[in-house]
Amino acid sequence: MTQPIRPDPAEIAWHSWISDAGLDAVSRRPEFVPDALEALVHYRERRNGCGTPRVPGTLREGSSPPS
Repeated sequence: MTQPIRPDPAEIAWHSWISDAGLDAVSRRPEFVPDALEALVHYRERRNGCGTPRVPGTLREGSSPPS
């Protein structure tokens, strides 16, 4: 990133940097939309070295929300 993040207030209700534990907690809330949960699962798979390309919009078989 070369510039500060500036979320559009019309699209984003809240933003901040949080820890992995904090992210686990907010990802269980109803406000955490399915697309964001899928992105989180994908990010963690790639971060842990087990991510492979897949069709956008689909969760890997056996994937589940972070615990």
